Amino acid sequence: MGCENDFDQLRDLTARQLWMALAAAYQALAADEAQIRGFGAVVVEADARIEELESEVKRLRRLLGIDFLTGVPNHYHIMGLLEREIDRSRRSGSTFSLLFLDIDRFKNVNSNYGHEVGSAVLHELAKRLEAALRLSDALGRYGGEEFIFILPNAPRKGAEIAAERLRKLVAAEPFKIGDKSVAVTVSIGVAEFRRTDTASSLIEAADMAMLQAKDLGRNRVVSAER
Repeated sequence: MGCENDFDQLRDLTARQLWMALAAAYQALAADEAQIRGFGAVVVEADARIEELESEVKRLRRLLGIDFLTGVPNHYHIMGLLEREIDRSRRSGSTFSLLFLDIDRFKNVNSNYGHEVGSAVLHELAKRLEAALRLSDALGRYGGEEFIFILPNAPRKGAEIAAERLRKLVAAEPFKIGDKSVAVTVSIGVAEFRRTDTASSLIEAADMAMLQAKDLGRNRVVSAER
């Protein structure tokens, strides 16, 4: 009888120990599972953050190509577009034209109305010019009050017509900046691409034509004779 009691006690002890061991194992497993779930949540959150950062990087890269004041392509972006258009024209044998636009007497705008109004004029001018372009055309701020236009598949005569339309569009209506009305005119130089042109030589030709327009009295279009 004593042996049986001892056996029963041993069995009960072993059962309790086994149960405690199982309970401890279960608790450990549950804790590990919670940690795993927590780690999984961290991974998911990290993945979402990485996607956000990648999206932000892409947005910033796009912004780096945009002039913050006017909202059109900046100098480096428009020069890249010009290089690509030159390559495309050489491969396809097609032509295109470049317009070089400068605001007439823009220093007077800044002097008479202040630089804040001058900046607003640049912004509104860019919007007005951009609205007049074809989908295939490109407009960029070259620097200061200077803008360049890339007109694909446009020979000189067609570019002259486009430039004259832009000139009239700017001069037709003063810019409303707050309570001020600012009249603005522009001078535009036109240069048609030649197969021997580089980006620099084409811009120089259009720039020289623009300066000639200034010399002839401003508010006009002049084509480069080359």
